[in-house]
Amino acid sequence: MRRLLRSPAELRGRLAQQGAVALERAGIIPRGSLPAGNALLPTLPFPRPTRDGARAAFRQAPEAQADLLNRAERLHSGRFDLLGFNGLDFGTPVDWHLDPVHQRRAPLVHWSRVPYLDPDAVGDHKVIWELNRHQFLVTLAQAWVLTGDPRHPSLAAGLTESWLDANPAAQGINWSSSLELAFRASAWTWALHLMSTELPVALRERMARSLDLHGRHIERHLSTWFSPNTHLTGEALGLLYLGTAWPGFRRADRWKRLGWRILLEQLPRQVRPDGTYFEQSSWYQGYTVDFYVHALRLAKWAGLVVPPGMRERVTAAAEVLAALARPDGTIPLIGDDDGGRLLPLGAHPPTGFADSLAHAAEILCRPSLTSGVEVPPHMIWLTHASPPAPNTTPGVAENAAATFRDGGWFVARLGRHASQMQLVIDAGPHGALTGAHAHADALSLDMAVGGRALFADPGSRSYIGSERDRFRSTAWHSTLVLPGLSSAEAGGPFRWKTFPETTVAAWETGEGFAWFDGWHDGWGRLNPGLRHRRSVLCLEGLGLIVLDRITGSPIEGLPGAEIRWHCASGVLATPAATMVALSRDGHSVAGLASDTPGRVRIEPGRTSSCYGLEHESFFVVVRPGRETLRMGAATAILVGLAEGAQLVASAGSASREWRLRTGALEAAISQTTRGISWRLLAGSRPGLPEHLDLSTTEPW
Repeated sequence: MRRLLRSPAELRGRLAQQGAVALERAGIIPRGSLPAGNALLPTLPFPRPTRDGARAAFRQAPEAQADLLNRAERLHSGRFDLLGFNGLDFGTPVDWHLDPVHQRRAPLVHWSRVPYLDPDAVGDHKVIWELNRHQFLVTLAQAWVLTGDPRHPSLAAGLTESWLDANPAAQGINWSSSLELAFRASAWTWALHLMSTELPVALRERMARSLDLHGRHIERHLSTWFSPNTHLTGEALGLLYLGTAWPGFRRADRWKRLGWRILLEQLPRQVRPDGTYFEQSSWYQGYTVDFYVHALRLAKWAGLVVPPGMRERVTAAAEVLAALARPDGTIPLIGDDDGGRLLPLGAHPPTGFADSLAHAAEILCRPSLTSGVEVPPHMIWLTHASPPAPNTTPGVAENAAATFRDGGWFVARLGRHASQMQLVIDAGPHGALTGAHAHADALSLDMAVGGRALFADPGSRSYIGSERDRFRSTAWHSTLVLPGLSSAEAGGPFRWKTFPETTVAAWETGEGFAWFDGWHDGWGRLNPGLRHRRSVLCLEGLGLIVLDRITGSPIEGLPGAEIRWHCASGVLATPAATMVALSRDGHSVAGLASDTPGRVRIEPGRTSSCYGLEHESFFVVVRPGRETLRMGAATAILVGLAEGAQLVASAGSASREWRLRTGALEAAISQTTRGISWRLLAGSRPGLPEHLDLSTTEPW
């Protein structure tokens, strides 16, 4: 809801920002100053490896070195790999205001007059901004450290000169977002840190003057009221970087202390006590961990005081990221996928945050953060330790569960190695502020088997156009949906008109099982009191039993509900007798059985593992009918089973019961008003419980 009243501090701040804009439009733009003593190189608390040291460090990781050098060579061909787009051509010379994907060019006018949120005018501003973060300069610097090839600093110099010529202070889209200035300032600082005196003195002077202007602009135009989320914390980190690495700037001490103060103030606002990020996005969770881990490193270097409780809150945020991580360091996508990174020092898979966890483990002195996750070799640029030898058989974490009730994320790992399941249930608030980066994903689940996704969030694909609403709709998540409707109503690309409220009635874990029970009221706008209730029983050695029910209001007249299962990219769904077989790379992964097998169909879908990247996928759709949903509809996800399972329902006066039969195994599942029970009637599997009686706080 839009606020009608603003505080005096906000009114003063907004007036000051508008005054600064008015002066700039009138042509009163300061000329950047050089640091005291013409100190044209930064000082950073990160290693600057010698050539021999870098080569020795990568000797055990030749593939990582080859990848780094290949990425540098692609830059020499004039092609840029950005977000999910490969080989983008911005022309020769580079057009720094062009979106080549949509063939739109932002106008070179005062930054406040650039309509960067209008795709018809500028295309996708994220594509333009990603290029102008200049993180490719760090890649060229790394390649120079490894090879000594003078072409790399020469190209870096030419591109930077070109940018300075094409982007005069305060003009154009690349001055429109203070966050982008913060990212660019950090990348320039790192590039100069690694290349040192290889760049010409005259260019380093131009860069230093521009960095001074970057700092002044960020300070004047902080996102305190426009986007007080990772925009604000990223800008604060940019000021901390400038103030710490460039102490010769006249405003350096002010920037350092302002950035640190903002980071301290925002931490308890943006990171809940359980460590979850307040916008309900796992990607922005990773961003936040990166920001604060770098901030702690810089603060220690600068002698800033770390107040009580800060390290604990940052550690909690890192532990959330670690709980979500799979053995390869990838995380399930919950909410928006931004696609960018604070400082991409090496290649990582889409949604990969192993480097963030490794850096956090060192700074926070928590080696457990990387338990079961392979540490990437490019950590050599962040720490003095050599990269680990490549692990050809990454381990799989032991059985574990994690509960993040403030954020409503419930995580369980059961089983071993190829059959291990990782279950993530999203049952939290819709998201803070306007819900900008949330999806309509109430009670959806993500499931991985053997460290690879089986059912997954679709990702974001884009922040503009029809894909924006399609990818964040309820119908594209693994949950129950009313066709044509979402559990939250979109009110714009970064806004929602209605939010669901989700209630958790039970979460219990034990030897060989995890159980969740809860509901949301997202469709109460249609019929007051209408709820979707979902109960999920995860069983080691078997899989999932999921019970869905519509409760609380008559459902006559509502569109027929569907239970949709969004298969991850690479997972093939095919009919197989009484179930749907789910396979990957020609091997069976799991089977899906419904208690209404005649009402199951397979639809084509799409997923996006990285912003701008799109893959084919499948939906398995169950349409059980109103009476079944009134009583409760069951779906079984059976790990390692391709065919031969049956799930049969029978109703009693006080319970709803199902018989599950597969091979020699037979079990009974009962849903009563008091909770759920599981009975193994015949057969067995390693780790599979024989008998469970689980209670909920609210009757069914």
